[in-house]
Amino acid sequence: MTARLLCGLLVLGLATPALADFSGKGELGLVFARGNSETETGNARFDLIYKQERWTNETNLSAVYARDSGETSANRFVLANKTDYSLDEKSYVLGALRYDRDQF
Repeated sequence: MTARLLCGLLVLGLATPALADFSGKGELGLVFARGNSETETGNARFDLIYKQERWTNETNLSAVYARDSGETSANRFVLANKTDYSLDEKSYVLGALRYDRDQF
């Protein structure tokens, strides 16, 4: 289910070039190693930034999964959001939320 959500976010970012206030970056990694043991590792990270006048919103999504010889050794999902409002050049108000699920 997480992979579908990540792909959906990536397609949304590419399909809406008219939204000039959005910027972002992403990464995706997969490793499959075979030999004496079978290892599978995957990670994904997406960052999205939206700026409008004095408002800035940053959303981060990351996931890591690893499996070695049939046993899961890493399973982590993080979703974070930070919003700030600039009062002037030196002052701002900030609000942040973070959800972190790590099974190990």
